[in-house]
Amino acid sequence: MTVARIIAAWPHPSELAADIGVDGGLIASFKHRDRIPDMYWEDLVAAAQRRGYSWITLEYLASLAAMKRRGNAPSEQRASL
Repeated sequence: MTVARIIAAWPHPSELAADIGVDGGLIASFKHRDRIPDMYWEDLVAAAQRRGYSWITLEYLASLAAMKRRGNAPSEQRASL
């Protein structure tokens, strides 16, 4: 999965922004950069859990960030396994 897929889990990016207490423009920045800074992970995971998105975890976000650092962002196919 990608950051865009995480954002798309919410009905609208503005709802994600409200859930984690940030401006909507920041969510657009996450999507554009394909990166969610780690300072937002705990709030994001808590918001995801409240909405029942159990696949969004700290471990998942860390894995996504590690793959991005290595230059091999996960494909949608691999992430669905």
